[in-house]
Amino acid sequence: VDELTGLPEQRLFVECLEYEVKRARRYSLLMALMFIHVDGLEAVSAQAGEEAVDAILLAYSERLKNILRASDTTGRYAENEFSCILNDLSVESDVHIIISKVETTLSAPVNFRSQRLQASARIGLALYPGDSDDAQGLIQCVNTALGSARQETGSNSKIFNSRLRAQDLERFKVADAVRFALEKNELQLYLQPVLELTQKNVIAAEAMLHWDHPDYTEISSRDILFLAELAGLLQPVAEWFLRQACLQHRRMQQEQMDLKIRLHMPSGIFRNSGCPALLRTILTETGMAAENLQLAVPVSAIIQSPENAHAILEQLDGIGVSILLDDFGGNRSSMQILRDYLIKGLIIEPHIISRINSHQDTSEIIKTIIGLCQALRLDLVAKGVDSAAQEKLLGAWRCPAVQGGYYARSVAADDFFSLPLWVDTAGDGTDEEQINRDEQQGTAQAIRDSLVTLNSLPPMSGTTRQLLNVRNHPDADVGELEAIIEQDPAISAQIIRYANAPFFGNQGQINTIKEAVMTALGFEGALNMALGIAVLGNLRDSSKPCPDLRLFWRHAVYAAALSQAIASEVGTRDVTPGTAWLAGLLQNIGYLVLRQNFQSELKKIKRSQQPDLLITDGEERVLGISHAEVGLHILRAWHFPEEIVTAVFEHHNVAYVGNHAVYANIVLIANRMLAQQSIGDETLGLVPPGILQMLSLREEKLESIMESIMGSRDGLDTMGNHLAA
Repeated sequence: VDELTGLPEQRLFVECLEYEVKRARRYSLLMALMFIHVDGLEAVSAQAGEEAVDAILLAYSERLKNILRASDTTGRYAENEFSCILNDLSVESDVHIIISKVETTLSAPVNFRSQRLQASARIGLALYPGDSDDAQGLIQCVNTALGSARQETGSNSKIFNSRLRAQDLERFKVADAVRFALEKNELQLYLQPVLELTQKNVIAAEAMLHWDHPDYTEISSRDILFLAELAGLLQPVAEWFLRQACLQHRRMQQEQMDLKIRLHMPSGIFRNSGCPALLRTILTETGMAAENLQLAVPVSAIIQSPENAHAILEQLDGIGVSILLDDFGGNRSSMQILRDYLIKGLIIEPHIISRINSHQDTSEIIKTIIGLCQALRLDLVAKGVDSAAQEKLLGAWRCPAVQGGYYARSVAADDFFSLPLWVDTAGDGTDEEQINRDEQQGTAQAIRDSLVTLNSLPPMSGTTRQLLNVRNHPDADVGELEAIIEQDPAISAQIIRYANAPFFGNQGQINTIKEAVMTALGFEGALNMALGIAVLGNLRDSSKPCPDLRLFWRHAVYAAALSQAIASEVGTRDVTPGTAWLAGLLQNIGYLVLRQNFQSELKKIKRSQQPDLLITDGEERVLGISHAEVGLHILRAWHFPEEIVTAVFEHHNVAYVGNHAVYANIVLIANRMLAQQSIGDETLGLVPPGILQMLSLREEKLESIMESIMGSRDGLDTMGNHLAA
């Protein structure tokens, strides 16, 4: 028995589990196993000591006893983990209620002396007999679920299912491929420039790993290091990475370039006490001066191993390298780390930079960070700058350095000095370039101003307003929805046509809105479909002909149907297919808004568009604002649900992992798949493996979904043509 909590420790708990499994098997009972991992205890220990950690664990154990039934068994399975056997469940859905209770009760702070301590809990759960019919199998399943919950940013709990097992196996399959990457020369060194913002001079280069693998073409540098750690190969891969970066710096010196090299270090760096010695050896072998090397350390790595981090960072500082704190601003422990560790600079994470034009609170955070660095004389880089609008704000706030796709994407080391930056950024540019920048910024501001006041847009239709009211009214019924839809014959016809699509299996059988709702679409699906058609119809302007409108509607309809189908297969709770349909349909609403008043600018975008450039990048270079940001402003002004607003704004952003990321990711996947069929404006047809893993999706299933959608193309094309007419 555990001395602190009085709960069964692991060995005794497993014996209890084996007994309960036998009892459940004998009497055909339903039961579940739940593991609860407590996060954030390292930070609590650093802040208030080990007694505070004990106080949290003791409080959590008491809370679990109070909310679980007397027939359930609670144990302390590991140092930071509790385990619970949930006996005699009536139905499987009972576990959702139990998980909700656990999340609620453990989210409350713990009072310790004069402090209120806060930790967080991640939950994994597996069911008997559905997931496994023996104790060890249940433990494996629940560990897989817990591991998935700990990796996700949007959810604190995971219930095991077959998709999670497939995801786990796929991750190990990719990790195994890392074993051969070095000997097959599949790893390459890529570089992305870091610029001083005022003069646009290149002051550093971030080194990144690029994996030239035929099947995994969009794995980020960080993911490669993570997979190497998973395969037990972090040390040789990290050593290769570090050595190549140092050798590249020597080549830079031969080119008379006075630049620093920056490397992002893996999260497992502080589990290897030999890191400083290895670094010293490589610096000696390559002849690189330590002061020219910057190591970017993730906040999470320090939180996971605070004592080791302190010792290793001291040694690295003694060698003379600069330590930068990566992903600064995305973690509440960032400030404490800045106080307690030898940090020379900060990197603001890309997710925060992406929100500066749309979230006032984010702007205030960035201004505070810039002021903090000025006061403490720390280096600072804003990473992930993708637009002129972001650059303008950062310049106004006196951010010293920037990095991102707006300036240059990462390229192979041999191509680094061929970047246009070396020619175009040797000063403020010509008068003509300055005029173009001023015009761009003026256009962007004019668009934003018109959206804030809505003075250039038609008023929201009565049908749209009524449908929004229904969506926001939890007690609305089918009769109310049916009455609103039937007021608009065009919307009614489209919904009935869609409900008869082959993938619903009701071809020709649906004749009324009520049948469409009850038989094919459901209340939520029909509501979102009607709302999407009404909103986009509200922005149509027949007086301004546009040859691309038919292509716009074709892509919107296909993306909506595909997003809906993908959402039905996502291994994440609380994802509604109807919401995904609406997100897919409305993703490019900003384009229709731009078309109303900025047609000449749209023509400039088309003339300057490059085949390998994202459409949003082209828009921001010409207008200073993208259709995604325009869509965000209009939907916010019309008080649309935040999950739709987020999907519209982030549907081109592969790296987005914030709130409601699942819908943005679903739409991104749909667009990538449609690009393979030459539908839409997406320039890439590759579906990122990382997003597939996060959503528990398999490529084979996506191929099946795509085949079904394309099998319904006649109906979808007809629907698109009617909407464009």
